[in-house]
Amino acid sequence: HGRCTGLLLLALAAIVRPADGALISHWRLDDGAGTVAADDAGGHDGVLSGTATFVPGGMAGGAVSFNQGRIDLPAAVVQALDAGKAFTVSMWISPVSFGGYRTVFDTVGRQLALWIDTPGGGWYGIGGTSNQALYDPAWTTGEWQHLVMTSDGTTAHTYRNGVSNSDLTPGGLAAAEWVLGYNVSGGGNYYYGLMDDVQVYDTALPPADIAFLYEHPGRT
Repeated sequence: HGRCTGLLLLALAAIVRPADGALISHWRLDDGAGTVAADDAGGHDGVLSGTATFVPGGMAGGAVSFNQGRIDLPAAVVQALDAGKAFTVSMWISPVSFGGYRTVFDTVGRQLALWIDTPGGGWYGIGGTSNQALYDPAWTTGEWQHLVMTSDGTTAHTYRNGVSNSDLTPGGLAAAEWVLGYNVSGGGNYYYGLMDDVQVYDTALPPADIAFLYEHPGRT
């Protein structure tokens, strides 16, 4: 009986997802129709506009297609990130093109922003600190890839498919409306492609947890 209990506990431990208590928002983007992107974790629902539309064929259920469209998310998302110090953003993207300030996500003042302009380069903003990002391994078009940005308040990184591919310098975050797929801090450029399974944590997830999210789209 004791051995069976121990095996059951081990099995349960094996399926515990990383940092469940630190997950503050999770937009599965499985809504299918309409203009509301439901947040299953924190109630911070987003609003689609422009040509942003729900489509099938995501990494975990449905996805959103961006072609001069955007999803607006409440300022409370950025405000909730551990008093503006530590965070992790996780999502799946399938870009269709690069070039010209391609905006994956952004805020006014570049509090929380990321651009992929070329397979190996782009820009970022964390807490108003904005600088160039160099990506290695590089991004590709026409396939799903796992994108993560983390910061512990001192150092920050992006990851592609579970592997660190850039080092960033963070600043402290201030509350600002977060926008997926559109540049609201200047320039007006869009992201072109698909996006799925957007998650935000109020901690900097360690590499092992990032690997888990890469291997388990949708936190399955």
